[in-house]
Amino acid sequence: MELSAMSRRVHGPDHEETQKFTNSLQKCRRRIVSIHGPGQCLALRYEGRSNHCLLVRGPIIEPEHKRVTFKTKKYVPVLGTPVIIEGMQHPNIHLNGKVGEIHSWDKESHCFTVRFEDKSLYPCSIHKKKVRILFELPP
Repeated sequence: MELSAMSRRVHGPDHEETQKFTNSLQKCRRRIVSIHGPGQCLALRYEGRSNHCLLVRGPIIEPEHKRVTFKTKKYVPVLGTPVIIEGMQHPNIHLNGKVGEIHSWDKESHCFTVRFEDKSLYPCSIHKKKVRILFELPP
């Protein structure tokens, strides 16, 4: 984000480097999920009173994207998706609010291996119900 803003100030919005940084930033902000049936879709936000539904646009391969809402148990974030941990109990309560990214998925246990932004935390296996897609990075 900083490189994009700095390049825009120094070179202007139409400069080749500014465009490169802006395109990279847009790719990093995309949240892709895999849904059985439609395939890969672009996750837009959580919806509903309890945020148990995910609004998506997709499938990505079709030229006209439709907006559809899915229950959270029906999708799997793709590898590299930024996530935040919520609802952990003792002894892992210290992981609540920690930011990481999806490193792998175990279909049988319904657990993700999450690598954390805080390098003092080791990657660990976390149940899908405790992992939420992070749409905006916290300050």
